[in-house]
Amino acid sequence: MLLVAAQILGACGFTPLYRRDRESGSFQQMSAVEIPPVDDRLGQMVRNHLLDLVSPEGRPARPLYRLSFTAAESQGGVLLTRSDVITRYNMTVSVTYRLVEAQTGKEVLTDSIISYAAYSVLRAEFASLVAEEDARARAARDLSEQMRIRLAIFFTRQESESAGAPR
Repeated sequence: MLLVAAQILGACGFTPLYRRDRESGSFQQMSAVEIPPVDDRLGQMVRNHLLDLVSPEGRPARPLYRLSFTAAESQGGVLLTRSDVITRYNMTVSVTYRLVEAQTGKEVLTDSIISYAAYSVLRAEFASLVAEEDARARAARDLSEQMRIRLAIFFTRQESESAGAPR
């Protein structure tokens, strides 16, 4: 049964989005994306996760693209006690990114992504700080994974358009 399913998927032209073999054009293009360092801690967290996802083999020797982004964070209290003490926060983290061709500087992709995380305020101040930092790390990881997905879709579409295949 599994063999039949594999043959059917192969016959319809299905290819995995995250195919990581050397022949995959989208893999080659994604691994040729340079991600410059950022100054703020939130941006560093997003960048570090993104580097692991996009170019696990290290910095490209000859980057074809440059990916720049800005990250922002906001928080709002959502649960209050009877004495108006906030016990839970929602954190909204957003990234606006730009992908440009390294040689021409031509912008080929721009987008924004939002991620949400929540954390509880505890009686111990240190535990609350750890919970807040964990929420920030979860949101940063989610943003970098969403960016990788959108980059993979962009490169896959670009590859299929250059091959003359319909969308």
